[in-house]
Amino acid sequence: MDLNLITHWHPLPGRVIEWGVTHASAQRAAEAEIDRELPPTTMQDRHLRRARVTAEKGDPQSPWIGIAFDFAGTLDRDAMTRALQRYVRRHDTLHSWFSFDEATTDAADTAFEVRRHVVPVESIELEYRVGDDVSESEAIRALVATKFATETSALQWPAFVFGAVEHHHADLEADPSFTLFHAVDHAHSDMNSMVLMYAELRQLYAAETTGSHPELGPREVTHSSVASNASEQPN
Repeated sequence: MDLNLITHWHPLPGRVIEWGVTHASAQRAAEAEIDRELPPTTMQDRHLRRARVTAEKGDPQSPWIGIAFDFAGTLDRDAMTRALQRYVRRHDTLHSWFSFDEATTDAADTAFEVRRHVVPVESIELEYRVGDDVSESEAIRALVATKFATETSALQWPAFVFGAVEHHHADLEADPSFTLFHAVDHAHSDMNSMVLMYAELRQLYAAETTGSHPELGPREVTHSSVASNASEQPN
């Protein structure tokens, strides 16, 4: 894994697959009540205020953190869907979205609270969509960068993006492969967590494709996270 700017990422071309939550999950999330007993952490609060103020000013920002890594073999789309859904359900912080005490207030005014909404875990379901066949690395990078920038705000749900590129190899005898990419608002994750995600998702996907049981720790039940402005995306 190489920690770098997304502008330095050069993915192989191929067909883009995108995962998102189902319509029913999105509806349940929009109706999720405020959990007054589980406010954002101090660092989450600061991060969300800063991100909103920056966005309202129209200043450039990248308040997300991302990762991309390769798999050998042909992508089993259904197995990956199950693996990603299992991953999201295991990590409670990914069930949250945040809102301000008054939607139109000055985000820098701490007199107005940032509230946490919690999506019921049993309502979280993912599905995939087959996207375009993209022949240029730069076009894939631009597509992924746009998704990371526009679909990861913790002031909405989900605050995460998952996708893959099924690679086309010029050498027809070359082994098939694909690249998985993922980003999430920095309110929910940090670089250490992303490294752990890399290992955990590989185990989950392997388990889904082989019918085995992954050796994972207990379900992550904390909503706390290190939160500050992210720099850019590692690959």
